[in-house]
Amino acid sequence: MRSRTLAALAVASMLLLAGCSFGGTGSPTPTTDSPTPSPSAPSFSYPAGFQSGGVANVTAAAAGHREALTTASGFTVVYDATVTTPNATSYVTYDQEVETSSREVIRRTNVTSEQVSGTVVRYYEDGRVYVKSNQPGTNETVYGNQSQRYELSSFTGVDFIGPGLRGASYGSSEVERRNGELVAVYSDATLESTEGLFGRGISMENVTSFSATLVVDEEGRIHEFQYSATVQQGDAERSVEVTIVSEGVGDTTVDAPTWVSKA
Repeated sequence: MRSRTLAALAVASMLLLAGCSFGGTGSPTPTTDSPTPSPSAPSFSYPAGFQSGGVANVTAAAAGHREALTTASGFTVVYDATVTTPNATSYVTYDQEVETSSREVIRRTNVTSEQVSGTVVRYYEDGRVYVKSNQPGTNETVYGNQSQRYELSSFTGVDFIGPGLRGASYGSSEVERRNGELVAVYSDATLESTEGLFGRGISMENVTSFSATLVVDEEGRIHEFQYSATVQQGDAERSVEVTIVSEGVGDTTVDAPTWVSKA
């Protein structure tokens, strides 16, 4: 059921983000909590893979994030990015809702630019995926389904966050309380590798500015990873803004979409 519709949207997405691994700060934009100032730094127990001075072990940090989400009854991960050039702005958004007890997943992908726009919604349930796809450049909606094995850990956002754990070094963290929960915030970031953060052909020499923020709690869940960069290729300059947020932990539920019977 890998139709030409899905292939066309995938290709369009890659073309939009040439120079960035993923892209698009479209709607909906994930909200982030405002920090609550504290008169003194509270005590914080750093989870596996993290220390006050940065990420100590990438593998342990990624594993802790996966476990914190997959052991909850449900969770949501939103990837939202924007790639801007002097002539165009392109957006890609992934919205992944997971109910762990039923192993149901909804994944929405939206690609938007001046040249193309398309949406794919995938519903995973009981070893099968159902797809609703709006073809780029048309008003046609295509449905389909096929057998597919999947692991809930693949929806935790690690594929998006991992390059930020590996590709940047972080200075000392600041401990804050957000919505009553203690988190460590790393914002003093230095780019060490472009792999996974930017598209093929982008080297360190092409990145003229970079900043990143990483927020993690004591259980190891990464609440937010955000990075911004300016990339120069020849005479062309593009700005990249990416935000990945995990939210709805313990509150997210998934119901079968009404269109499943058409797939």
